[in-house]
Amino acid sequence: MSGEYQFCGYGDCFDIAVGMVGTRSLCGLCDEAGCVIGDSECQREDAYDHGRGDEHGTR
Repeated sequence: MSGEYQFCGYGDCFDIAVGMVGTRSLCGLCDEAGCVIGDSECQREDAYDHGRGDEHGTR
C-alpha cells in the first residue's frame, strides 16, 4: 500500500494529511486536538477562526 497527500478527513478542515490510498486521515493538528472523523465539531482551538475577516474577535 502507498500513501498519498489528501485533505484532512475532518470535513471542516482544509489542512493536508498523509494517508493510505482510499482512506481518510486526520492532519496532525486535528489528530493532536482529538478530532474524530465523522464528528460534528472540530476540536482545534483555531477551527472556526479562519476566513471571518475579524482579527480582533469583536463579531
